[in-house]
Amino acid sequence: MKIIAAVQRIMLGLIFLASGISHFVHPGHASSFGTQTAREYMTVMQATPYGHVLYALEIMCGVLLIAGVFVPVALTILAGYIFNIYMFRIFLEPSLSPWPAIVTVLWIFTFVRYRYAFRVLLLPRAPLPNLGEE
Repeated sequence: MKIIAAVQRIMLGLIFLASGISHFVHPGHASSFGTQTAREYMTVMQATPYGHVLYALEIMCGVLLIAGVFVPVALTILAGYIFNIYMFRIFLEPSLSPWPAIVTVLWIFTFVRYRYAFRVLLLPRAPLPNLGEE
């Protein structure tokens, strides 16, 4: 079971690593989108530092998942990316691409494996550590 979980985590990391690197290596792929709005959005993302920061963060999260360190942090950040992928596919570039579903399934499996690290996020009142202050 540990091997399967590691393979799923590494696959998720490789997907985000490859996606982030592809934006730096092939920055002109914005013209491949079918709608004008999607092309404009991707052109702006690729031409501004905002997009470069997002793609660099995507690469960093992919590396963290592959290395198996700070996995809960990477999963938390990538949850926002996955949400954005769905919003892009629903509103800007409607398509039946299987990648959002594949990424979501891998994310959920990895999340379930590390669910213990997220328990404190779901508490209505998170406990504060006692730092010796009375």
